[in-house]
Amino acid sequence: MNFCEVRDSEAVRGPCGLPGRLRLPDGSTRTDLAALPAGELRALGWWPVVETRPALSGPTEGYGTPALAVDAAAGVVRAVYPAVALPDPMLSAELSKLRLRRALRARGLEPVLEALLESGGTAAADWADAVTLRMDDPLLAALL
Repeated sequence: MNFCEVRDSEAVRGPCGLPGRLRLPDGSTRTDLAALPAGELRALGWWPVVETRPALSGPTEGYGTPALAVDAAAGVVRAVYPAVALPDPMLSAELSKLRLRRALRARGLEPVLEALLESGGTAAADWADAVTLRMDDPLLAALL
């Protein structure tokens, strides 16, 4: 189960597991928080989290940062996770120029690369000097 640290009716940390050690306002510490009843945990500022996650439509989606709402009546923090698009791993991979050209071709962008290289200038010079590139490289940012 996940918890949130709640201060002044606002979730300030989490969702996460309970800390291994908690320093109390009087300077003493508490350990083994998982053994405490829910009421004592809430009194120490650690509230249980009720998580809601939508179904994902496929491998290109994941969960984003949840919206947190303290539900004082129920004594829980409600965490609602949005479904978000995951970044294409191809964008940050080191690619040879041949693999990069093939990746652009698969996305229908090879003609744009050709036009950029034929125009000369710094983009063409950078392409000629490069051994490997990343698709998120500034050279290609204008293409994509």
